[in-house]
Amino acid sequence: MNATARNYYKDSHDPRKNYPTAAKDAHLRLLAELSNVIDPSVNKVRYDAIIRRLVPYMVSMLSKKAQNFIDIFESLEKLHFVEVGKYGALKKILREFDPQYVQIIENAEEEIKIIMKSHKQPKSVQNSKQHHSEDSFVSTLSEGESHMWVGKIPRKIENKILTEEDLENFSEAIIPTKLEVVRTAFWLSSSDLDQMINKSRGSLTIARFLILLKWQEKNGGTAYVNDIINRFSESLEMDAYSINIVKARGALEKMTLEMNNKK
Repeated sequence: MNATARNYYKDSHDPRKNYPTAAKDAHLRLLAELSNVIDPSVNKVRYDAIIRRLVPYMVSMLSKKAQNFIDIFESLEKLHFVEVGKYGALKKILREFDPQYVQIIENAEEEIKIIMKSHKQPKSVQNSKQHHSEDSFVSTLSEGESHMWVGKIPRKIENKILTEEDLENFSEAIIPTKLEVVRTAFWLSSSDLDQMINKSRGSLTIARFLILLKWQEKNGGTAYVNDIINRFSESLEMDAYSINIVKARGALEKMTLEMNNKK
């Protein structure tokens, strides 16, 4: 199966577009190698087990249409579960099934690392801190900044009790594929996360909102703006790609605007 022959993401949302051609080619060769060894015609039982583990990290519509591992991989890229040269989460899951899969990935990682070192970062990637797309989770957090990534929180809302609508707005800042990091930052257990994913019928987008509701419940039923910003800060310290900072700031701005309109 020749993955390089496929032409994914012709639109402007191509998650590979900002990488050097050589790195993208290595990425596609990795996809081809994995699709050759993770093949339902080779081992249907194992293939199905792998897919079941990956379903929570896939676009639900695409997962239903997936016919092979190439389709699965495409869906994983859509939610940034994998990117060019970034396969840590995928390796963790595939290691459960066969160390050969991990070795294939690490070989590609090493090749891509060498390629990226020899190329300057594309201008469009450098500017991504100012221009965030809908699915972007590029963090502007610098070492030592702590919660200041969000800017100065207006005094009028810093002690505001969060409503369900507020939680829904803030939930949009959580990157769906980083729920494991976020649930840790919000002091929830793995069983809590499993419960939220099951309750949302596998939708990570819905699950991220349920996580905030669960956190609020465990917080005594009341949570304030400062509380959620502190939790987001902790999540960013654990994984700088777990929170979309632009959307978090947007949720704060919306609250401020609503407070001003009530005057």
